[in-house]
Amino acid sequence: MPKSNWVATFYRSSNDTSTSTYNEILKTTVTGFSGYQGRTGSNAGGSDLPYVVYIVAPQKTKEMTGELLTDVSGWTDGIISVRDVFNIELWPFLYTASATEPDLDDWETLADWLNAYNNLWVSIQGNARYYPSDTTKAHPVAIEAVSESVNKTAGTHNVVLTLRVKGLR
Repeated sequence: MPKSNWVATFYRSSNDTSTSTYNEILKTTVTGFSGYQGRTGSNAGGSDLPYVVYIVAPQKTKEMTGELLTDVSGWTDGIISVRDVFNIELWPFLYTASATEPDLDDWETLADWLNAYNNLWVSIQGNARYYPSDTTKAHPVAIEAVSESVNKTAGTHNVVLTLRVKGLR
């Protein structure tokens, strides 16, 4: 198995019953959604396991967007919205099939799994560091970008996912 201290755990569902914006949700709430599907693809009402992948390490940044509001009297006020963004480098995929290390077939399976549903959540763990910090919760995320490269020296296929947290901080 890969010798990574970091893992990303993905959850997916065909629906999200939340009626308001949020940036964290209980994992048990997600797995309880009627449209939840875990790793094996069976809709088991929460008994199907989420998709866990090894990652090199996450890079967490802030996305800040601002608006300037001016009222009729000329008073100006600024509003800033802050959102977390994660760049996670997945454990390198081998070109040859392997029983102990992830290979290109595993990347194809993961890509199809991530793309199959509209709603995606992630929790990230490395040793004692958790995102979100409450270990019982997950972030609702959208995949903003996928970057792929080849390491010819190591003979691996590298993938970086850019995940934007949907809710504001």
